[in-house]
Amino acid sequence: MVHEFAIELAARPMDLSCVKRIQVGGDAVTKQALIKCATLFAGAQVCVNQGMTEGPGVFTWPFLSTPPQDIPFFGDQICPVGEAAPGARIRLCSILHRGAVVKRGELGELHISCPSVIKHYLGGHSERSFYHDRTGRWFNTGDVAVIDRNGLVFVLGRRKDMIQRAGLVIAPAVVESCVAAFTQCQASLFMCTPVGQSTC
Repeated sequence: MVHEFAIELAARPMDLSCVKRIQVGGDAVTKQALIKCATLFAGAQVCVNQGMTEGPGVFTWPFLSTPPQDIPFFGDQICPVGEAAPGARIRLCSILHRGAVVKRGELGELHISCPSVIKHYLGGHSERSFYHDRTGRWFNTGDVAVIDRNGLVFVLGRRKDMIQRAGLVIAPAVVESCVAAFTQCQASLFMCTPVGQSTC
């Protein structure tokens, strides 16, 4: 949507001073998208709002007063989703070794525990996504993430989209972001769209 806003505003400029805050989320947010959004809406605070239907309110965004270019990015490309909110707990479980919790700085599948997490899916679907252990009740989000030494969480994409090769886990969002930065166009598995054009 950020890229589409850029195209539309280039064609039809308008006064956006009434916009006070922009929330970006839904998938791995790239540095390029966040900075582009901050440029388009120069008078607004721009933040990442990582919230799932299953459990909103797990993360807080500590960068409301920080210029987007000064936010710490993972691999200089992927934006953090914030840090664990009060009352929420997060952990990353190994993708390659079932049941093991990974250390900070390592990729893992994001599991959350928070009072806001739903009890079950309607009809008992995907019941294995919810589980209890000695520390409480957890939900496996299916997202692959990394937590840095300061407690910032970076979501790199869905586990089902990850590429596993020779014992390594490769996040498509990181590859696409690097391609976008190198080619100066919006990278996608299906299209490449620079601002102001439909294809490149």
